[in-house]
Amino acid sequence: MYCLLKTNKFKNLLMAPENLEALKQLLKKDIAFIEGFKRDKNNEKNNKFDEICNLAKNRIKMELGMLKQFGDNCKKTIETAQGESEKLPILGTFKEVEKTILEVFEKYSDADNLNDLVLYIKDSSNFILDNEKTLNSSALNEKKTNSLLSVFQEKKFENVKFEDSVIEKLCNTLMNLLRRSLDDDRLCENSKKIKR
Repeated sequence: MYCLLKTNKFKNLLMAPENLEALKQLLKKDIAFIEGFKRDKNNEKNNKFDEICNLAKNRIKMELGMLKQFGDNCKKTIETAQGESEKLPILGTFKEVEKTILEVFEKYSDADNLNDLVLYIKDSSNFILDNEKTLNSSALNEKKTNSLLSVFQEKKFENVKFEDSVIEKLCNTLMNLLRRSLDDDRLCENSKKIKR
């Protein structure tokens, strides 16, 4: 499946914001379902418990593979982009991919899929660091309303930092993941050395 998604034919499909949004919603729904299913102690008595967990794990693995392919397409496209006006929408898409990965780290518990994501973040760390300034810029933030209240709030709090940087969010989320997974040697080892 991933080989098919890496072909040039699917590159534009995996760069469309509406497709990324649909994928994010699907991931959110599938993760909420399986985490709720595993938390309910009554489900452990179900003779198909392991089968349901494995099916969900494989489905989420495929969805995460698509999400990583979105990120890889962004990284490749940035290399050929001419000027800031071309780079901003691509970096905006990458920031959405990164935000989705952080949400998965916070809400999902399958060690194998989380390990794959940690390795993906390690591979993407140079790209994130090289583009950190733009990824943190207000040009990529959500659209602001032009109401009088929002203008007042911007003026009142213009020197206050409300949001952590991309790197700070990533580090905090990885630290929380490691705290929850201290007994997972692979995850701890994979999180150790972020490349630069």
